[in-house]
Amino acid sequence: MKMFRILALLAALVPASVQAQSTAAPAASAANPAPAAAMTRAEFVAMVSDYFQWVHWSEYNDYAKPVPRQFSDVRTGDKFGKQIECALEESIVVPDTDNKFNPNKPMTHQDAAAILTSAFKLAQAPAIPGRPADTLTRTAATAILNSIT
Repeated sequence: MKMFRILALLAALVPASVQAQSTAAPAASAANPAPAAAMTRAEFVAMVSDYFQWVHWSEYNDYAKPVPRQFSDVRTGDKFGKQIECALEESIVVPDTDNKFNPNKPMTHQDAAAILTSAFKLAQAPAIPGRPADTLTRTAATAILNSIT
């Protein structure tokens, strides 16, 4: 049931992201608010990691366990670094061909669907209406995760 709410919220995000990518940028006003800020990949993965309360490998009591692989552009001490490394260890995110995560890139609907599919262990990725490259806003991502808690 929770996953259906997530999918419904993701489907509802398309108009906001399409508006944010408008070619003409009119001035913000009460009738025309400024577009919501796009959420970064690091922020979204941190929200998912925090939702599942994954424990970082540095907090294990088993000192014999080897240190898991890491991204070349994410360090444990970075903002959201531990959460990103937890998601990597849980196989929720994977490195690109250069072993990078690209934490500052905007989160897209396609990436969010893939991460949620992995996190909730779904058999296949959900279909999200609209363009897969649409960016996910912070407000929308927060609403998704708040709806399932």
